[in-house]
Order: sequence, then structure tokens, then C-alpha cells
Amino acid sequence: PNKNTRGIRKEYKYDKNLIEGRFFFEGERGVATVGYKIAKDENVFKREMKTKDSIYINGRKFRIVGIYKELGTEDDSMIAIPLDDARELFDAPQAVTVLDAIIKDGVNIETVREKLERFFEKRKGKNAVMVMTPEAVIKRFNSIMSIVTTILLGIASISLIVGSMGIANNMFTAVLEREKEIGIMKSVGARNLDIMQLFIIESGLIGLIGGLFGVAVGVLFSVGIEKVAKAMSYSLLKIVITPFDIAFVLLFAFAVGVLSGLAPAWSASRKRIVDTLRD
Repeated sequence: PNKNTRGIRKEYKYDKNLIEGRFFFEGERGVATVGYKIAKDENVFKREMKTKDSIYINGRKFRIVGIYKELGTEDDSMIAIPLDDARELFDAPQAVTVLDAIIKDGVNIETVREKLERFFEKRKGKNAVMVMTPEAVIKRFNSIMSIVTTILLGIASISLIVGSMGIANNMFTAVLEREKEIGIMKSVGARNLDIMQLFIIESGLIGLIGGLFGVAVGVLFSVGIEKVAKAMSYSLLKIVITPFDIAFVLLFAFAVGVLSGLAPAWSASRKRIVDTLRD
């Protein structure tokens, strides 16, 4: 708690910054601080909310005294009211679900976490209370992202194998259907290398076309995920697709097509003129 400028009551501050207004004062009732989305999103209320406006929770009126800055998390949809008001409003006189601790500068956060765990373990029992630090939250988030990335890589690998087999099969079919064309080209002077290059380039272009479709689907999917995340108050999640990313994907798709067409191209280059022109 910090004394306000008038030195009359203490102002309870939190680890979130305000863009407008103030936090609660000690003993204050009937007031609320709201998240950025609650105040600014006109889909929540019919108009943009400001300090001194009022909202109703379960039929009780609360005056907005502060608005948090945009965080890009679910906290943007948060409404905070004094503890005594919350206990009366929800008929839970002893309920405590979350405690937000602010650590002074220079204090080791892990030391504080260990002390809090011992404190709650003595009073509530082992594992009754979970103490989470920002580092632990980030670590958990990274673990979830690693699992998601592994699953997506697995799906991509399977798709890559299936796509490669499809290109190779298509090129083998093309070689059989164009045997006479191969014979004619060889009869007018085309070398084995020329035939091989022709089919390799064709298979690479097939892979490139597939890459273009993949990029289009990926961009649309990414934009959709970002919009859903924003609608769920996770505007912190921003998906950035650079020209380099697109160029790399297209080049990779072309390379996959080339590799998939090597065997069919080699088969086409080894065809003998006498065999290809035979009825």
C-alpha cells in the first residue's frame, strides 16, 4: 500500500499500469478498476467506458476509478473490485482464490517463492497453494509451445512424405505417357542430361505450385488464429510473416519437388530411342 498525495488513505497498487484513473483506496467500497478490453471494446458495452462511469455486477452499482493499459492477455477482460464487496456480492465471506504479491526491487524472487511455499505449506498443507513466478509462467508457456511445435512438425513431416511420393508417382506416370516424345527429342539431338533436366524442372514446378497453395493456406490460418486470440483477449500473440519466410518456404517446396523427381527423370533419360518409338 502507498499513501496517496493527500496522505489520508492508502492506495493499493498492483503490478499492472493504468492508462487512466487510480487504484483502490484502503476501505473504499463500490468502486472498480477494469481491463483495457472491458473499457475500450464497444462490443462489451455500447460505448467506450471512462473513469467515473458506472457498471453493474449482479445488480450492484460500481463506479470505475481506473483503467488498465492493454496487456494482450486475459487480464484485458478483468474487472477488479474491493475484496469486501466481492465477498458480499458472491456470498463467499472467506473465499480467497488468488493472491498477487509485489516484490521490492533487489529481492530475489526465488527466495520469496520458497518462503511463501513454506508459509502456506505449514498452514494449508503440502501442495494446497501453488506459488507461480513470472519465470515459471513463461517456462510453462514455452513447454506448451514446444509440444504444439512438435505435433505440427510431425504433421508437416507426414505431409512432406506423402507429397513427395505423390510428385514421384505423377512424374513416373508422365515418363510412361511421354515415351514417344522422349524418343523424338533424342532422335533430333537431345542428350540424356537435357531429358533429365526437363523432368527435374517439371517436378520442381509441381512442388512450387504446391508450396504456393501451402503458403496461401498457412497465411489464412495464421491470420485466423491471430483474430481468434485477439477476440479471446490474447492480443499479445502476434503472428509475423516476412517475405523471407515466404521465399524460404517456396524454395523449400521447389527443392522437395526436384528431389522427388530425380528418380523419374533418371528413368526418362535412360530410355533408348528404339524402345520409345516402337509401336
